[in-house]
This record gives sequence, C-alpha cells and structure tokens, in this order.
Amino acid sequence: MRIGTLGAGQIATAVARHALRHGHEVVLSNSRGPRALAEPRGGGPGAAGRAMAGDP
Repeated sequence: MRIGTLGAGQIATAVARHALRHGHEVVLSNSRGPRALAEPRGGGPGAAGRAMAGDP
C-alpha cells in the first residue's frame, strides 16, 4: 500500500515508521521542504528518514 501525509509531525512520523515496518511505501511532506524532514529528531536516521520527501 502507498501512504502519503500532508504534514510530518509526531503522529505522521509515528504512523510512517509503523507502516514502513510492515512493508508499505510512505511519503511525508511538509511546508518547510525536504531539508526539515532530513534533520534528526533524537531517533537518528532510519528507514522512515529515507522514505520521507518534502514539497519542492
């Protein structure tokens, strides 16, 4: 299943990580662009970080 979210807050990130663990494709977007999604938030880079994309 392909899952996309508008916004990349704590809930969307948690849902994305859960979905990725279960084999789904996930894209997150936010208003600050892809750089903001790539910034570590204490958890370090992982599968969810690699699957995130921002609005151009």
